[in-house]
Amino acid sequence: MALTYNMESEFPELMQEYIRREEAGEDNIWICKPWNMARSLDTTIAISSANLAKLAQTGPKIACKYITRPLLIQQRKFDFRFLVMLVDTEPLQVYVSGAYWLRIANKPFSMDNFDDFQKHFTVMNYTEHNVEEMGNDEFERHFKAEYPNQNWSVVKVDILESIKGVFTAATKYPAPNGLGKSNKSRALYGVDVMLEWQGDKIHPVVLECNFHPDLRRASRYYPKFFNDFLNVLVLNKPEATVYGVTKL
Repeated sequence: MALTYNMESEFPELMQEYIRREEAGEDNIWICKPWNMARSLDTTIAISSANLAKLAQTGPKIACKYITRPLLIQQRKFDFRFLVMLVDTEPLQVYVSGAYWLRIANKPFSMDNFDDFQKHFTVMNYTEHNVEEMGNDEFERHFKAEYPNQNWSVVKVDILESIKGVFTAATKYPAPNGLGKSNKSRALYGVDVMLEWQGDKIHPVVLECNFHPDLRRASRYYPKFFNDFLNVLVLNKPEATVYGVTKL
């Protein structure tokens, strides 16, 4: 995951890191978002310590280091929404659906005009802005054409390992410090992942994990997704899924 601070309980540590980065001449841009909201509501990009201090007073938020070198498709930012099905926590039994999709910005990316939503954000379907849809097959064609030296299959394995790491950490300790165990409980999460450059390598970054995500896109892009949902979480038949699942 990106370097992240709770702006209520870890604000001094955040400011220490801000000062360290400033003195070291490192990029120092942060994205601040409420931990109890979704759909990019009240999400702001902070470019100064004064911005961070003011945002810390506007409700519970986390501050994440802004990704300044994202992987681009057609010069635009994008992220993935993966659907993760949690069957059990002891031992951890979690599946990632083969039904996933892209959200893509409307404008070419550049490190300026941070108040331009269509340049720096990817979730357009809850706004009045145009929503561009790009299927997985189309994305893979663009990826191969724009990054011929990169292997999408290897990148996807790294993404799944990153997602697994989130749920491994979330189940390391019993409730209330982690996810509790219940033989009668199941859960579905929407996990958002962005890709960034680290040197000449592509690195996945988990942006956030949402419980009980909006499934309108899932059911529109993958009409039989709910069949897969029930096969995994209710009938315990992951092998019967239409779009496939990967056990982490």
